[in-house]
Amino acid sequence: MRMNQLTNNAYLVPASNNTYTLPIILNYHKFKILNNDANTKTFAISNPSTLDTEITISFNNAVNSILVFPANVTWKDGVTPAFASNKIYNIYLVSDDGGGTYQGAWMGNW
Repeated sequence: MRMNQLTNNAYLVPASNNTYTLPIILNYHKFKILNNDANTKTFAISNPSTLDTEITISFNNAVNSILVFPANVTWKDGVTPAFASNKIYNIYLVSDDGGGTYQGAWMGNW
């Protein structure tokens, strides 16, 4: 998959060196990720907006692996999510300080 592929109005983001980089370009903040290997993966956000930002990620965890989010992401109830294999999750990251910090929430297990 290439980053510039657009499916259902969401960019497909491949892992590069076990990192999913979410480029905030042209205020486009909707992404799809298919995790298809068991390596630990890291999420990164490039070009954070200087404005308030909402990021939506549809995450298909086809193979179980550990996900590491940036240190500036805090999670609802202080609990970093763990994702089961062969499930789909929606992850939401919201920043109201121009990308300095993000509040994270998730739902899923479909």
